[in-house]
Amino acid sequence: AAAAAAAAKSVVDGVQSSAVAAGTWPETRSAAQRSSSVGAVLRAPAGDEEFRQRSSSVGPGQRSALPAQGAAQHAVGGGGCGAGGVLGVVSLVTFGLEKLDQELYGLVHDQGGGARASISDEALRVAMQRRGFRAHVIVDARAFPDPDCLSLRGHTGCHHEIIARLVRHQNFRRWLAKLKADFDRSAAAARASAQGAGWGNLADLGVALYCKSGKHRSVAGAIIMRHILLAEGWSCPDMRHLSQNFWGRRCCGGLCEECRKPPASLQECLAWAYEVWKTLPIAGEGGGGEAVRRRW
Repeated sequence: AAAAAAAAKSVVDGVQSSAVAAGTWPETRSAAQRSSSVGAVLRAPAGDEEFRQRSSSVGPGQRSALPAQGAAQHAVGGGGCGAGGVLGVVSLVTFGLEKLDQELYGLVHDQGGGARASISDEALRVAMQRRGFRAHVIVDARAFPDPDCLSLRGHTGCHHEIIARLVRHQNFRRWLAKLKADFDRSAAAARASAQGAGWGNLADLGVALYCKSGKHRSVAGAIIMRHILLAEGWSCPDMRHLSQNFWGRRCCGGLCEECRKPPASLQECLAWAYEVWKTLPIAGEGGGGEAVRRRW
C-alpha cells in the first residue's frame, strides 16, 4: 500500500510540474482543487476516438503551439509574460464549444449546436478542469456574427483583419464592458483571497474565451484582451488554444505570411480597443465613452 501511494504521488507530482510549467496551475488553488484538477488531467475525455485523439496533448508531427502567436504577441507588446506584471498573472486559453471534448459536445449538440447553445459558466468551468485549467472568468466571444468574412476562414483569429472586424463590430463595446465587469470582480476576489492567505496583493487568474469552434472569434478576442491586460500592468503567459487540433488542414494555423507579418494597422486597432476599455465603468460604475465610440 505504501509503495502504491508513493507511485501515485509521483504521477500527481509529475502532472503538477507540467501544469506549473505550462502556466495552468495557479498557486492560489487549494489542495483539494489541485487534486481534482490532476485527476481531470489524468482522465481521458469520454466519447469517440476522434475526440480522444484530438483533445489530448499534441503529439509528434502536430502543431505544438500557435507559431504565429509570436507575431501577434509582438504586435501587442511582446511575447512571454510581458513587462511589469505588477497586478498579478492572467493565463488565457481559448476553446470551441463543439471542438473541446465529447462530453461538452454532447451538451452543445442537445441544444442545437455551438452557434446557439447556452451552456452555464459552471459547466464550462468543469470542462476547463478536464483540461487541467482553472477558469475564474468565462468569456463568450460568439457575439460577433460576420457573414462577409468568408474569405478569412482559412486563417485563425490572429489575422489582423479578423481582429479589426471584431473591434469595429457594433457589439464590441457591449461585449468588452461585460468582460471588464466580470474580470474586475474576479480580480478583486482573487486579490482578497491572496491577501487573506498571506500571499500579498498579486492576483492569479485564469480566463477562458470560447466561440463555436475555437478558431476565429475566441482567438481574436484573446489577443485583444492580452494587449489590454499587458497595458494595464498584468503579466500574461503565452495563450493556449485548446481546440487547435481541430482547426483542420485548410486552416493556415497562423503560419501564412499575412498572419505572421501583420500591418501597422493591427497595433492601431489594438490601441483603440484599449482606449475603449479605459472609458468603460469599473464593476458597475457609471461612465461615458461616446467620444471614443465615434472615433473608430
